[in-house]
Amino acid sequence: MQNKRLRMFAGPNGSGKSTVFNEIKEQYDFDLGIYLNADEIEKKLKKKNSIAISDYNLSVNIGNKFNDFISSHSLFKKAKNDGYKIDLTFKNGLIINPNSQTHSYEASILTDFLRQELIKSGQKLSFETVMSHPSKIETLKFSRENDYKNYLYFISTENVKINKSRVEERVLNGGHPVPPIKIEERYYRSLEMLQEAIKSTYRTFIFDNSESKSRLILDIHKAKTVTYRSERIPKWVDKYCLGIN
Repeated sequence: MQNKRLRMFAGPNGSGKSTVFNEIKEQYDFDLGIYLNADEIEKKLKKKNSIAISDYNLSVNIGNKFNDFISSHSLFKKAKNDGYKIDLTFKNGLIINPNSQTHSYEASILTDFLRQELIKSGQKLSFETVMSHPSKIETLKFSRENDYKNYLYFISTENVKINKSRVEERVLNGGHPVPPIKIEERYYRSLEMLQEAIKSTYRTFIFDNSESKSRLILDIHKAKTVTYRSERIPKWVDKYCLGIN
């Protein structure tokens, strides 16, 4: 399959990943492929108690891989230690949630499974991630090994306080909560993984979203050629992307 593309919209909680995704979707005429968002998948599991594999252009024959994938996933043990049960099952082309009390662990594992199978089948895909876990770097490496061109859109702010405030505002509008301590931990872990992530990309676009509108700061080609798209370079870009202390 030709022209295989993976587009990863990454950055700390509250950075505005969905906003940048929607802006790019509206402004540019290219195929974003199948879109994966763990938050949306969690909502589907709660509302319908199931997700059809066919919705993601995947064969029902992958069902026999599902249980093995779940039990070997790094989050399976973490969820159990945190008191959360993973009880998703696969039947007749459906991934079934036996009850409506699903949680982010189940949604994250399911999203990872769908993403892996989409890459194996050579389909174009886009997804959002906080990118606070090494598994997302492994995803980029895996897709590159499968002849994908990886596009990373990394969005962050200059201060974690901005992210915390935006998540609080999102909760007031019906969005999902994230504990402030987790926002802070993920903020720095995500930034610290940025340089490693760039190594596995064909193009990387760095956005600062500290203000009311996002700004494209850098355009990086094949992890080597850096084009500056803004005269103002935020300190976090200097430190975590360009390696300037």
